Amino acid sequence: MKKIRLLSISLLLGVLLFALTACGGASGAVSGFVNAVKKGDEEKAKTFTTAPVELSYDKEDEVAAYMWKKTVGSFSYKVEEETEKKNDEGEVTSVEIKISYEKYSQTDLRLKMLGNTAIGDIGKDKTKQDVDAALKEMEKVKDSITVTVAVDEEGEWKLDTVSGAALLVVLVA
Repeated sequence: MKKIRLLSISLLLGVLLFALTACGGASGAVSGFVNAVKKGDEEKAKTFTTAPVELSYDKEDEVAAYMWKKTVGSFSYKVEEETEKKNDEGEVTSVEIKISYEKYSQTDLRLKMLGNTAIGDIGKDKTKQDVDAALKEMEKVKDSITVTVAVDEEGEWKLDTVSGAALLVVLVA
């Protein structure tokens, strides 16, 4: 009985957290976008931005997919400041959100693993252990970015085109 009650409470908390994230207005759009990109879900990421989204990595190359998971998956952020923009009627039309983040750089990881050779098919002679070893020697990149989230024609909060593209570059670079 205790297991069922614990499972029920866990399920309820999970649904509640999902609802808060999914329906979280402007911040929810940022969170939804980041989570979709981290999972490699291009179609889901497109629902949170007006920017074109193309997540290009070789899913068939085991090492390339592992690098994606380790670098993009390492992205963590914190909302530092939210500034609402209102129209003449006082309605919030957009929100500028400044986030600080840290992550491993996929570009730096590729360069570290390849040395002085050209960036190309990294999985040919590298392993997941090579990726892990390279990451141990790297520091996470720390920076901040300000993105604009606006209400679209359907009343949904979405990252605008410039912010969506910029955040995507930050995530995958």
